[in-house]
Amino acid sequence: MTHEIHVKVDGAEGRLNRFYGEVAKSQNRAIIGLISGSRVLDVGCGYGYLAKQIRQERPAAEVFGIDIDPESVEKAKKLYGIDIRKMSAYKLDFSDGYFDTVILRETIHHFDTYYKLQSALKEIRRVCGKELIIFDPNPNWIVRISRKLIKHVDPEASSAYIVKALKDSGFTVASLVWRDVVAFPLSGGFIGREFVPNVKFFKDTVMMLDNAINMVLSTLNIQRQFCWRYLIYATIQDAVRKTGKI
Repeated sequence: MTHEIHVKVDGAEGRLNRFYGEVAKSQNRAIIGLISGSRVLDVGCGYGYLAKQIRQERPAAEVFGIDIDPESVEKAKKLYGIDIRKMSAYKLDFSDGYFDTVILRETIHHFDTYYKLQSALKEIRRVCGKELIIFDPNPNWIVRISRKLIKHVDPEASSAYIVKALKDSGFTVASLVWRDVVAFPLSGGFIGREFVPNVKFFKDTVMMLDNAINMVLSTLNIQRQFCWRYLIYATIQDAVRKTGKI
């Protein structure tokens, strides 16, 4: 059984109580649906929203979160009371193969050189006993134009770039899927302008519209050009558990 997550916060993170919160929960459910392990590490967990949702939807799971930002770590502990630690992905204070599942949600593009990315993936692979899940912005033309309009600067990591890095690091890429066509940009995320009223009817309508458009894009095989996010599932075994179009 799942439970609603309502967070009493102000500022940018307060958007988790509005339409962006609905979008984030939908994104998290897609991530959680790929988890097969019982011990999970969320790398770059921020305020711990995903870690909290994993614990709620997978009560038997042992969930840890790490982040290098001390303010985010303290706020996450205050909001959710889960095991979140200040730690670098380049030096994880866990034993080899300690986690079944490692997740990087909106994190991997911050390793902004190939050397940094490979260094982080090497350490992640050391503590990862089974599977790696990556959820990240898809730097297509729509995302780039939108960022210029709001003057938002962020490192980029295309899906092809990450797939290559994973293979070079000893991971087997099992699936790559695309999502978030209109709901995410209309929510404004944490920093953009909100376009959807905080009313259930409007929020539900936009979410259904997003799913419908994504199905059409999938049929036309043009999701890469229009979707705002990609989701990668990889294993450290040679055998592939989940399949998808790469």
